[in-house]
This record gives sequence, C-alpha cells and structure tokens, in this order.
Amino acid sequence: MSADWFAERVQGARATAADAGADEAVALLDSLRAGRGRPPVLADFEAYDRAVRLTAASLSAGCLVADQYRTMDAFWSDVEAQESGRSTGTFWDTYEHGRRRRLEQALAEAYGAPDAVLVNSGMAGIYTALVCATEHGRRPLRLPRRQYFETHDLVENVPLGRPADPSLGAVAFLEPVTNAPTLDVNAPAAMGPGVEAYVVDNSVFGHAFPYGDLRSWLGGTPVLVVESLAKYLSGLVSGGVVYGEREAVDSVRTFARRTGQLLQGAALAHLSPVDVRLARQRVLTHAAAAAEFTTHVDRSVWEVMEPDAGLVKEAGVPAALRTGSLVFLQPRDATTDCAAVVDRWIAATAGLEQPVRLQAGFGWPWTTTRSYGVDRLNQPDGPRYIRVSVGALDAAHVKEQAAALGAVAR
Repeated sequence: MSADWFAERVQGARATAADAGADEAVALLDSLRAGRGRPPVLADFEAYDRAVRLTAASLSAGCLVADQYRTMDAFWSDVEAQESGRSTGTFWDTYEHGRRRRLEQALAEAYGAPDAVLVNSGMAGIYTALVCATEHGRRPLRLPRRQYFETHDLVENVPLGRPADPSLGAVAFLEPVTNAPTLDVNAPAAMGPGVEAYVVDNSVFGHAFPYGDLRSWLGGTPVLVVESLAKYLSGLVSGGVVYGEREAVDSVRTFARRTGQLLQGAALAHLSPVDVRLARQRVLTHAAAAAEFTTHVDRSVWEVMEPDAGLVKEAGVPAALRTGSLVFLQPRDATTDCAAVVDRWIAATAGLEQPVRLQAGFGWPWTTTRSYGVDRLNQPDGPRYIRVSVGALDAAHVKEQAAALGAVAR
C-alpha cells in the first residue's frame, strides 16, 4: 500500500514542479519514478522533500508581500480573483492570498468539509477556533480530564476573551483519543448536556476521520475541526488548518486575519496539492504500519498502551484507525531508562535502509521516536514512556525496526 501511495505522490509532485518551472525538482522526481517497484525507503522520502523545497523556491522566487499593479482596475480585479482562488497572487500576504484560498479549497474537498482556513500553526488553529466557537469566551468551555500538554498550557494560561456567561450553551473541546499514553477515549456524550458546539483536535487521525463521519460522531452538532499541517500533510512547514461550515470558518478566517495568523506565502509554497489529495491514503498507510509494529514488540519488556476497546466501541471512534502513526510503549521494569533505550535504538538502526530518527512531532514519513518523563515537555504527572511515530513503511522494514528495539531494550 505504501509503495502505491508514494508512486502517486511522486507523480503529482512532478506535475506541480513542471508547472512551477522547477527543472531540478522535475529531474529529481524522475529519478524517483525510475526506481519504483519497491517500497520507499528513507532516501526516497528525503529526495521527495528536496524536490518539494526546490519547487517551493521556484514558486517563491517571484512572490512579494504585496503584488504590484499597473492600474486600480487591475488591483480590484485581482483582489476578487484571489478571494475565489482564481489568482495565486496577493495584494497583501497576511490579509488575502490566492494560493492560500486555492489550497484551502483543496484541503476542504479532500476532507469532505464545506470550507477550511490555513493558519500559522496547529496551536493557532486551536486558539482561533476556540475564540470563535466560544464567541470570544462568552460561552462556557468544557474540557476532558486530560489534554495534550500544549493544549493544556493554552487553555490554562491564555484567556479567550470576555468572562463566560453560564446561561449560554457550552462549547466542548476534545480529541477523539488523547495524544498521551493514557489514550483517553473522549466520547462526546461525556461532555455533558447543553453542548451547542464542539472544537475537535483531529491531528492524530487527520483525513482518515473525514468531516462527514466526524459530524455524525458528534450527533450533527456544529463543529470546528483543527489539524496540524506538520502531521501527515507536510513536514516542511509549520501550520494549522481549521475545517467546518462556511460561516463558522469565515469567522475564524476574519479573526485570524485581524490578529495576523493566516499562513503566509513563503509557507504556502511548500504545500504540495498531491499531498493534500493523498492525505487519507497516507494516514491509513501509517496506521497499518503502526499496527504491524505492535505485533513485533516484545511484550515481556514493554506494555503497549492502547485505547480501551470497549470505550472505543461505545464512543463510536473508528477502531481501525487505532492511534494513527502513534505507538506508546511503557517499560514493565520501573527502573528502565527510556532515554538510554532511545539512544541505543537510534544507534542500532543507523545503518538500516529505514533508520529510526529521534525527532519531535509525529506523522513523519519515516519512523521517529523520543522518550518522555516528568519534564517540561510533559504534564506534571506524566509517566516515563517511549512514543514511536511509525512511518509510512512496508511490513518488512517495520519488523526490522521493531527487532532492533527488542535487541537494545533488554
């Protein structure tokens, strides 16, 4: 599955590079096409990223923060075209950008949502969505017991605006499954009565849990969905996307515009339309590889932390997606030094076709890992564990990586 996905990805990126006049990128992608017929390895993923960067450089070469015009008629004509995505220009980058609108349309279409808006980071997406859904803090905000550590920091320390009015309907924020080793399953019903809107961080599942399915999961209640661009969509730039109904998304777009949070042209150039189109297939490839990885983990050494199957079924979360690319491993021996295991694992795989990399974040095309403990990048009660983000790999390479972990973990 991963080989088919990667071949289609290369073909789509080549078309974009050719349109951009990025000859070096075209040649690089042609060399990748010539080597197909085998599963992609780390060198292929890195070559693809180099081609995207070369294409972005070509696209950005003529870009300005504000395009230049000969007449006011030409100015207003292009402004109108930018708003509908018929022009790729910008009269002022952080206000309106035709390429941004065009990518937003592609993202919404691939996700099955009416509209989408691109902002500077995933956390900017969560913040702008929460501000708009709560009407600048007027609606009470309900949260599950545990959130991802950055989200916890945001809601605890950054005001959303006005004081909450308890007489108004509430807004609930949740992840379908919490990105933490507890892997809490956050059923919408558990958020209590009187919830009139949701904000959902769907970065773990992305396009594999599309908008229509997510709306059904929430019982049709209005929702703004947030996803990080750096998870599955592009590892080359930071960014976030907010999906939803057009009126709700437009309120987010207006707030983001007013506060300077719309994704800028230099980042837009790195987003590949083919990666947007293939996002669902890519996430499913990661999920299949992660499931394969867990079958080879030495259960005498590691406890594989997984969402409770009964709660997953009861909550209606799609069980086949598991936790996307993520695998959480907790040592059965309380004295195990997780950081030292990670160091040994990285060294042991250095000579493989698919080495494991020590890298923050998740959803990279290659496999990455890092250790967690009671530290400033974890919650105060955070346990010691290893988080693995399994790449979009074939079963043979996944088994090889898992075997290397088994060899160094004892």
